[in-house]
Amino acid sequence: MNISKELKGIFQAIFSAILFGLMPLFTKVIYSFGSNFTSTAFYRTSLSLILVFILCILEDKSIRINFKEFIYLIIGSIFFVATSLTLYSSYNYISSGVATTIHFAYPIIIFIINTIISKSRPNKIDVFCILSVSLGLVLIIDLKSGHIDLRGVVLAAISSFTYSFYSIFLERSVLKNLNSIRILFYINLISSFLIFVFVHITGNKLVLSYNPFQWIFIFLYSIVITIGATLLYQKSLRNIGATYTSILSCLEPVTSVVFGILLLLSELIFSKQVLAIILILSSTIIIVINQIKKYKIN
Repeated sequence: MNISKELKGIFQAIFSAILFGLMPLFTKVIYSFGSNFTSTAFYRTSLSLILVFILCILEDKSIRINFKEFIYLIIGSIFFVATSLTLYSSYNYISSGVATTIHFAYPIIIFIINTIISKSRPNKIDVFCILSVSLGLVLIIDLKSGHIDLRGVVLAAISSFTYSFYSIFLERSVLKNLNSIRILFYINLISSFLIFVFVHITGNKLVLSYNPFQWIFIFLYSIVITIGATLLYQKSLRNIGATYTSILSCLEPVTSVVFGILLLLSELIFSKQVLAIILILSSTIIIVINQIKKYKIN
């Protein structure tokens, strides 16, 4: 049975969201090693580069790009790095819960921008899904945790916009004609360089004092997030577009909550979080059913 690219894109987005949902837990472990946000961001993009290069040669047979593609990859990398640095920096001023809620405004931003670009009227199903995940995200995060600092709000808002631009840019630019693994290699390569420059310009330092076990953990972290979550996200963008991919990515905070309950038994789940999970899962199911119907019709 041949699976349509739309159904592939849906499952790629779902698995990407699940892996990204585990990232906060893994990141906390790395922070416990004495790491900081710039070191974590740098190692995330750099440590798996050799493996991504090998996969690129095996799957794509080449890493050759032209000058125009290189310029577009630099632009995409700037959006990618800006998202990581602004989101992680916002945690210094506001709680991660508030920052995450603001950051996950990106599905709405993508929906609005794509609607304007395509000059088409959104259908009722898409509008319902956007409203459902928006309400779900507000309910799933504890907005009362910590104080509100305008600097943190601005940084988190910037991360939301830069991630929206990154997603739409990959979907609509000349990069859509490149193999996803080749895009991943260059985005990570350029991003590693940009983060390295940022670290030295700002006077930060890369943490190197990890023991062998910690280095192995960080290496596996880089592989899971890069070759797993990020590559699947990019493939999903190509198959179903930025709007549906971003909506399905809202499963990420659901994953974080569920695994927080399973792994940290002291965490409690509240009725509003149950409702939030139902809303987000309902939107996901609706998108899946809608795509299956289209597949059967075609």
